[in-house]
Amino acid sequence: MLHFHRVGLVGCGHIGGGIARAAALAGYEVHICEITQAALDRSFTESLQFFKRQAIRGALNDEEVRAVASRIRGSLTIHDLNGCEMIIEAIPENLEKKIEMFNILDQLYPPPVILATHSIALSIAQIAATAQHPERILGVHFLPPVHIMKLVEVVKTEKVLPSVLGLTCDFIRSLKKEPIIVADLPGFIVTRLMLGYLLNAIRIFETGVGTKEDIDKAMELGSGQPMGPFARMDFLGLDHIYRLANAFFQEYHDPQYAPPPLLKQLVEQGHWGQKTGQGFYTYPRKEQ
Repeated sequence: MLHFHRVGLVGCGHIGGGIARAAALAGYEVHICEITQAALDRSFTESLQFFKRQAIRGALNDEEVRAVASRIRGSLTIHDLNGCEMIIEAIPENLEKKIEMFNILDQLYPPPVILATHSIALSIAQIAATAQHPERILGVHFLPPVHIMKLVEVVKTEKVLPSVLGLTCDFIRSLKKEPIIVADLPGFIVTRLMLGYLLNAIRIFETGVGTKEDIDKAMELGSGQPMGPFARMDFLGLDHIYRLANAFFQEYHDPQYAPPPLLKQLVEQGHWGQKTGQGFYTYPRKEQ
């Protein structure tokens, strides 16, 4: 039976912030950790703006906005996570840094605290390899945008305890999301399927069969996708797609993951999608 009351988040960027907001909405006390005050302030601001948008939609009233926002607290150190039953690390995809982080967390917060890493392409077993308690370490993959996507991939290693898997799945269900348990292989299920689809859309465009706009419209109206492939890649970040393609091609030696020339060209030019104002499409610059 789930007994969590407090959840820790290490790294509150796009995904980490989304997880923090989902947990706060589910009634958990959330403690977030960031490396700079600017990043921490940005996370608080984004969360408050998100909750206010929920109020405009009628999902929350003003009192509930204040209550749910007050459940998220933060600091600039990972030494403030005492009392958390689960700690989710959501720092960028860098194996060495994740290993280092888990060695520290493993020493600071002994079992039964569950430690989860948010990863897309890294081996969870490698991340947990040098920790003293790998049996309570597992992977979670929340799909972006976190507040919309209902699926979470829970990544099991050979050493993780069934009870840890069960409690993690219960926690995810409490966020009104559906967990599936997947093997510890790069990309798991969703990303392996989705990446091949996105890269193939670029190849189809390169053949001249249709415009970017028409390919997006074909997938939105013809297959019920909420976003066409080019809009989705701009949303996710072309640099991110390019890194994944290279990693998967190296891992699986499958030509479907070979980065198309157009993707490489855009990334090298610094056109990474929405975050840079230019990708496959052009976006208005955000005011500083």
